[in-house]
Amino acid sequence: MIAIEISNERNCGAYFPPLDRALRGEFDLAKCAEPTAKLKSTKYPLPIPGLRVELNPKTKSGAVIDPLHEMEFKAIADQIKRQKMELGPEEVTFSNVDIPSWLHYMKVLVDAGHAQLVTGAFPDKMPSGAIKRYLTMDAPDRQDKSDAVLDKLASVLDRLADVLEDNRE
Repeated sequence: MIAIEISNERNCGAYFPPLDRALRGEFDLAKCAEPTAKLKSTKYPLPIPGLRVELNPKTKSGAVIDPLHEMEFKAIADQIKRQKMELGPEEVTFSNVDIPSWLHYMKVLVDAGHAQLVTGAFPDKMPSGAIKRYLTMDAPDRQDKSDAVLDKLASVLDRLADVLEDNRE
């Protein structure tokens, strides 16, 4: 089991391409440069934890877990609920995940300082085959479809040329 928690120096969330979603990062008023943040830190003294991304390579499953549902963060969760805000789901699970891609992007987030490794360790040699082009990925058969359309068009043009030549005679 490998788990990371989204947390960085700028109170930012992070985008996780294998799930095509942004994940909430830790929010700590003590990290805010805004001068009035220090005043609010008396009202909200504890940081809101970031979401955790867990990967179990043995079962090819993954999960996004919200620590706000854990007893350790009950006081913060209650404070959020008193503000008439709702918590996200406690856990969202994913089966049959792409292990190389999840490992790659989890490591990228940790290496870039957007997350911390909280459980397990990354393998010394990362598996190959990670999808690294989610946003610009082509459909696997797009070229085949284009070739088929062009072949049909050429066939139609050949028949049209034959008909026009027959009409000249």
